[in-house]
Formats: sequence, structure tokens, C-alpha cells
Amino acid sequence: MADQNRIRPQQHIECLIEGVGDVKLSAKLKEIRHDRLKLSSADSIPEDATITLHFDNSRYQLKAAVQGYVTKARNNPTVGKCYATVDFTPESRNAAMELFFQIEAVGQREQDSVADTKFQEARRHEMDNNWSAMHKSLKLALALSPMHQEARTLYAVADAHVRKNRLKVGLIGGSVLLVILTIIGVVIGKARYHSSEYQRLVGLAQQDFKNNAHQEAHEHLDEALLHQSEDQVAKDLRAKLVPQSLADSFGLVKGQKDFLGNRAQQGTDNYTGLPWEIVHKPTGSHFVLIPGGAFKMGAGDRDDKRQPDEVQHKVNLMKPFYLGKYETTKHAFSVFVKATKYKTEAELKGGGLIRGPNDFEQKTHARWSNPYYQQATQHPVTLVSWNDVQRFLKWMDDGRKRFRLPTEAEWEYACRARSTRRFYWGRLEKYAGTNANVSDKTAHTQFHDWPYDHSDDKHIYTALGKGFVANEFNLFHMSGNVAEWCSDWYGEYPEGEVTDPQGPVKGTNKVVRGGHFASSVYDARSANRDSHPPDYRSNVLGFRTVVSVQDDELN
Repeated sequence: MADQNRIRPQQHIECLIEGVGDVKLSAKLKEIRHDRLKLSSADSIPEDATITLHFDNSRYQLKAAVQGYVTKARNNPTVGKCYATVDFTPESRNAAMELFFQIEAVGQREQDSVADTKFQEARRHEMDNNWSAMHKSLKLALALSPMHQEARTLYAVADAHVRKNRLKVGLIGGSVLLVILTIIGVVIGKARYHSSEYQRLVGLAQQDFKNNAHQEAHEHLDEALLHQSEDQVAKDLRAKLVPQSLADSFGLVKGQKDFLGNRAQQGTDNYTGLPWEIVHKPTGSHFVLIPGGAFKMGAGDRDDKRQPDEVQHKVNLMKPFYLGKYETTKHAFSVFVKATKYKTEAELKGGGLIRGPNDFEQKTHARWSNPYYQQATQHPVTLVSWNDVQRFLKWMDDGRKRFRLPTEAEWEYACRARSTRRFYWGRLEKYAGTNANVSDKTAHTQFHDWPYDHSDDKHIYTALGKGFVANEFNLFHMSGNVAEWCSDWYGEYPEGEVTDPQGPVKGTNKVVRGGHFASSVYDARSANRDSHPPDYRSNVLGFRTVVSVQDDELN
């Protein structure tokens, strides 16, 4: 097993390849990532071929079919092997992600099986009073499966016997032995107390972890480490928790699926030590860790849809941040309204704009709870002004002023997810139907004057994230669905390379990004910009929240 984003399976996993001639080829999986995999085969696999890979292995409970492009291929005549790198097609991205997790589960099951074998071996050594061999077997079992509760309990017994035997060897003389044994008795008594109290507190912390009560788990682990400060079990459990400063408001996703049935990112980032995905407990909103990095912001010279305000320039983002996996939902906003009795500007100042058959129309009764189309509670909230959003973020505040809108640079970086193409899924608009909810064939059946895109996402108005493909950062609807407020005032981009840009100091309009369900696919380009006054509100405009990472939360 490897890191969070790459697996090199220790098991022999084969697949069959279709698309290279009339015969299916056999290949062995060497490595898999979220977006590509590597194969070895006795047969040559041509570069640039479009192939289908079939995995069917009952022993490992593995079954999947994915399509991809062969981006690299080379032959090694010395060993008689051919190697290929295959990038998954956009249509296969969900199936490929499912395959990734199936293979991850294979490795984990194998490790657990070996750990259990070592545990049973230790049991046999216990019957023979072979404490040294028992200690060695359990140490190997815990290295493979650190959370094996029975192995940890038995290890403490074996460890005590091994230590006791080592002490006996060094004892010389009857009186000396008696004195030392008396001292040892006192020490062991204290050790047993500390060990017992430690086990109790770690047990409570484990139960807190299962209940997503991370603050309580931190408190129990702090107390446990006072009894055994160097114990790795407590340290390993702490590494799985959200940082203590986040623990009051956030927990982890339970299971491998989120509330919409989409993949939830498990584990922590190796560089920062932060969880990949966290859940805001008061609202149920999911947030994904976006690593810092550098990228080219704006549209390139070859983009024939580039606008004058999209001048390309290099941007450096120095710190990671969390960004809403989905646009802020009606449910999350309703929790805020219920807690504060807040009235939006649409409710107090004569409604808002509704996208009609031809253009936007002012409707007196338009408000976040009445966007003039049907929505579920997990659909994105709309008809909130930039000013309304600031009130919502202030309510979310945990005393560290970490909740905010993304800067325009953060938004585009997160949208692109390392892509340099026109859209985060590539350069072709024909794939918009599975990635972005924009005006398309379905919308055109009812609104003939809306922009027409030949793709079809099967929605006229807002949609849930389920059924759409996330970008490489596991964010949904960064293009389309509803446009999204940013924190910046709108203005010209700065010249040259910049670091952590915040936008102009003052202005008239606030930046809006992303396109929406009634816009053309070209308005959903990663570089496309729009803007509105801070009190503007319409039923195609919502927002997505940032959770800032503080310096003391980083490794």
C-alpha cells in the first residue's frame, strides 16, 4: 500500500484489455491512482489507443470495467515485458474511483488476514508459556493492523512477561533479589494502575471517535498520555482526528460515502497532517482540503473565448484551505435563519431577480426559500446577496475568523484542480453534461431563448451533486448549477506573478464565478469572470464557503 492517492498492490491483480486488435490481452496492474493506472504485459500495448480494462477476480472480490487512453507505452525486450500508462476517460472517472477503493480494500484485507494469522500464532505460544515468541508474533500483528484490539490487549500481557523474565536473569543473591522484587512489586502496582487507567481512557477516546465527538476524544487522549506518554496507540488515534482547534465544530465523514452517496475522501494529507474531508456538525456541510500550489490564472492565448479581463498570469497560493465540496445548501442556510431569525435583503427590500424565458425579471416574493422553481433541502441556496453571505459566515465563526468566501484566485485554483484546459474536465464542451449543469437540450425544451448547448445534464434548474462528476479535488458543480460569490472586489488583474492575491482594495461590484444552469457552457469556463453589486440577488446565484487553515494546525 502507498499514499492516499497511489496504490502499488502487493497482490497479483490481472485484467483483460479490449480495444487492441480482435483478441483480448492480459495485463498485470502495477500501480493505480485516481486518474490513471500503470500496467505490465507480455503483449505490446500501442500508445494513443483507447482501451477498455476488465477486472474480474473473485478471490479479491474485485469486479470493474473502465475505459482509458494509453498515454505512454514502452517495451523492454530484455525481460520480455511491455509497460503502459493509461489515463481514465471522463466517463469512466466514477468507475475508476470505485476500482481504486476496491483495490485499496484488497490490500487492507490481506494485511488484516496476515495480522490475524500472527494473532492466532501468538495464542498458541501463550498456551506453551513461550512469552518471547508470543511477544514477537503480536508485535508483527500490530504493525499490520494497529487497531486490532485483542492483539493490543494480549501484547500488554506478553510484554509484561518478557520484561519480568529479563529482570529475573539479572537478579543475583537472595537478599538482593528480595529487595529488588519488593521494589518491582511497587513499580508493577503503579504500572498496572497507569496501564489500566490508560486503557480505560483510550477506550473512551475510541468510542468518541466512532461517535464523531472529536473534541471529547482529544481530551481523553490528552489524559491518557499523562499515564503513558510514549504509547503509539494513542498517538496513532490522535493522528486520525481533526485538529483540536477544529474539533468543536467539525468531525469526519462516516464511511466511504457522503450524504449524497458520492465518494468521501478518507485519511489525512501526508504533508500537512490534515484530514482530506471534514464535516461541519451544525449544518452537515462537507469541506474538502485544497493543497496550496502555483497555477496560471486566466485564459491562455489559444482560448478563442478569452475575454479582455482574463489576462493570464502566475499565482502562488502559499497555504492549504478547506472549500465546500458542494455549494452551500438550503438546509445549511435554514439552520442559520432558524438560529438567528435573520431576514435577507430579498425579504426586506422587494425580492430579487428570477431567470425567466427571455431575461431576468424582478419578483417581489422571490427569496431564498422561494426561488420560483422546485428544490430539495440539499440543493444550493440562491437569492442571497454578498451582504447576506457575510452575515451567514459571521454566524458560522468559531472565534478564529476562519469562515469566509474564497478569493477569486482560490476559486479558480480549486475549480481547475491542476487542469490547464478551458474546462476542468478538458477542452471539449461535449462532456459538459456529466460535469456541469448549464443550459442544454433539456433546458431548451422549455426555454427556447436560453443559450443552447448540445450536451444534456437532464436538469433545467439547480441539481444535486449526485450523478455528476467531481473535479480532481473532489469538488462538485464548480462549473454550472449556480454562480458563486467570491470575496474580491472586481477589477483588472495585477501584472506579473503574484502571491495570495486578495483583489482590489475597493470597488463597485463583487466577483462572481462559475456560470449557472441558464448560462452557456462557455460561461462555465474556469477563467470566466462576472460581477455584481454586493446587494444583488437572483435565483441563479449562490456561494461556497472556505474554512481557513491556521498556522498552528499545520505539521
